[in-house]
Amino acid sequence: EPLAPPYRRPHTHFDAEALKRFRDGVQKSLATIRTDTRTALENSNSQKSENLSPRSMLKFLREDLDVPRTVVRDGDALELLKLADVDDYGTLALDDLAAFLERGPRAFYNAQALPGKSIQLPKPPGSDSQRFGRVVGALEARLENGDTRSRFAAVDHDGDGKVKVEAFREAVRGSALHLTEEDLDEEDLDALVQMIDKNPGGRKVYEVDVRKLALLSKRGGDAISDLYDAEKQFLRKTANERKKAIQRRTAEDRYTTWDAAQPKPDPRQKIPPLGQRLIPCNLFAWLDDPVGYVAPLDAPKLSSKDDSTGPSDLEALIKLRNALQLHEALGQSLAAGSVLLKMGRRLRDRSLARYFPRGAHRAKELRCAGEALDAASSLFRTYFDDATHHLSLTALYEAADSFLEAEDELVNSLSQVRGPVPDDLEDDAASERSLLLRFAERSLAEFKEAHSLLDVTGLTPKEIARYANGLALVAVVQSRQPLHEG
Repeated sequence: EPLAPPYRRPHTHFDAEALKRFRDGVQKSLATIRTDTRTALENSNSQKSENLSPRSMLKFLREDLDVPRTVVRDGDALELLKLADVDDYGTLALDDLAAFLERGPRAFYNAQALPGKSIQLPKPPGSDSQRFGRVVGALEARLENGDTRSRFAAVDHDGDGKVKVEAFREAVRGSALHLTEEDLDEEDLDALVQMIDKNPGGRKVYEVDVRKLALLSKRGGDAISDLYDAEKQFLRKTANERKKAIQRRTAEDRYTTWDAAQPKPDPRQKIPPLGQRLIPCNLFAWLDDPVGYVAPLDAPKLSSKDDSTGPSDLEALIKLRNALQLHEALGQSLAAGSVLLKMGRRLRDRSLARYFPRGAHRAKELRCAGEALDAASSLFRTYFDDATHHLSLTALYEAADSFLEAEDELVNSLSQVRGPVPDDLEDDAASERSLLLRFAERSLAEFKEAHSLLDVTGLTPKEIARYANGLALVAVVQSRQPLHEG
């Protein structure tokens, strides 16, 4: 039995003397180790890598095996890499190195190799660049320039790269690539099979060559014959779109699987972990129970068939909430911050209730908007590692403005006093008002501290206007604070 997989064959031209020097030098270094060659190489390899790049191979040769340049030259090692690396991955596997040390160059004489960049895959009749783009995009989404042979090892039993077409189709749909019909339909799969036919030109495809599959995924349109430059450009555009669509569906499937495995709490208490400060206003409970959302004491008594006073335009917020949960599950803080920014701006823009756009209910919505914007600022600041990033500063300013708008709504709806410091609010309302002012003050303090790190002379007119408006909000907050005796 050959020690190396039988899909190897040396290049047509190689330096036999260089390979002999390399083999003799390494064998002499391993002569004192009383184990088989593969184990000796693995134990001597301080890099603990199964595949050696040119640099790591030279390091392994000089430092781990202590073979001097007077015995084995650098070019000798690279000659071995050129011999074994017929698929142009640029690495040498330890298994191949052990096979070469034990059997010499004949360890690689088992099968033919592809002729590299000179090969051109056939263009199936009736196929166009859009179909090729879908095929290439699906392959790129799954293979990601990885090892194609290992993906199809279960159906490529002898390791020569040739696979029966029925087994190949099952592997594409199953364990090898997991491509559904939505990712790659049957007609596209037929075109792929024809392109990687082991013996192109026949009436029927019996076997495919998975090495051609790797070539197609890496070189795209350059690997297909008779394509014009414009067709290759359209192929690349289509491939990118298909690749992103498959990756998006894969991420959603992973989230669905993850979510299904999680314990299911009461939906009214389900708050995303990145938005902990949204809990007091229970925004997400509103979205899960829109019927209970409209519950002011002065709500009119209406027929059960008439829902005209119910919340309006909840769909946009529900989609944002779902997107936020997906981004958090995948650890995408920038995307989660962007969703919170959109959510805060949507709530700040207009009320969700058609017939209750003002008052204490609106104050609660504005507080939710401020908390979402403030949470977005924290995520932007963490992701960019920069307190002065324009997204963070914009979110802070809009958060403070939302808190002050909420305080306005609360006071105007519950107080008869017209002034900066109403004194006729009940205890609960007074506490809520004080909390809103503290939130606004905290956001503005972070806003001012970040601007102190900036060079004011370098600000744009728009940034200067935002900073001036922020200072005006600071004055508003200070004017609305209750006076302290003494």
